Amino acid sequence: METKRKISEREVDNILNPANWEVSEPKERMFTSDHVVDAYFKGKTAGLEEAEQLILKNLQENIESAGNLTSEVLNLLRTDFGFNPISARLKINSWSNFKILIVLPRAEFLNPKIFDLYDKLTDIENNSEKEFFKVSYSVFGASADEINDSCLISDGYKLKHKQ
Repeated sequence: METKRKISEREVDNILNPANWEVSEPKERMFTSDHVVDAYFKGKTAGLEEAEQLILKNLQENIESAGNLTSEVLNLLRTDFGFNPISARLKINSWSNFKILIVLPRAEFLNPKIFDLYDKLTDIENNSEKEFFKVSYSVFGASADEINDSCLISDGYKLKHKQ
């Protein structure tokens, strides 16, 4: 059973009379409670609209960053590893968190160099992470005719990288 601690008179006095504030007398109040409630709702609405605009702006910038980074990764796959990626798909987990799925031909996916690729992708993920941007990469092997767009879309990979 939880016991509640009684607040002392001194603590109450400290709360009601803080060092930098004084309690207004009712005659000094300039606004009614209706004015305060109206101002609260107007401020809340304006704040939500501003937050929504910031999120949309960051989402657009982050999608562009994820696209640029994926272009670099696909280039790296071709030049440094000799791989021929079939496609790259983007899944938006949130406005700041993205998942990229890279499809390689099955033979390339089974190549022992894939382990070096995973190490490189981990470095890229860690180096690109920012306060409001995180991307992670997954790789799988398949042939071009085995890729089912409907399944990828239902898994959330709704955007396909333009190669």
